[in-house]
Amino acid sequence: MKQVPLIEWLPAQLSLLYDVPMQLSRTWVYTDQILPLLDGLDEVPQEARVACIEAITTYRKEHLVPLVVCSRRAEYEEIASQERLALHSAVVIEPLTQQQVETYLDQAGPSLAAVRTVLHANPVLQELTTTPLMLSVL
Repeated sequence: MKQVPLIEWLPAQLSLLYDVPMQLSRTWVYTDQILPLLDGLDEVPQEARVACIEAITTYRKEHLVPLVVCSRRAEYEEIASQERLALHSAVVIEPLTQQQVETYLDQAGPSLAAVRTVLHANPVLQELTTTPLMLSVL
């Protein structure tokens, strides 16, 4: 797998995924006009994660712009013993508690009574409601 510096990878991704002309993508990245949100570190093949973290660290040292990296906790902790992200802070998103789900449903009133009934009877659905997105979808 070919390793490409983040400064080259970002414009290519902007162009490929968002149909931004390559020259404009390069200008934005080279002049620090974007805030990279790198989602899916945990989806990178395990053998390439250290290289990804190194590329992100190099980019951060050269471009002092805010940067967001998203990863599942377990997958990040697996690789963190070898290489850690050098970021200013970290946020861990905890699953909603059953009490928080109940409070949400109570606040919604009688219109969600059927959802409450189904949730109490179905442990699989209960597990799905541990994220605000899935709870709102239900």
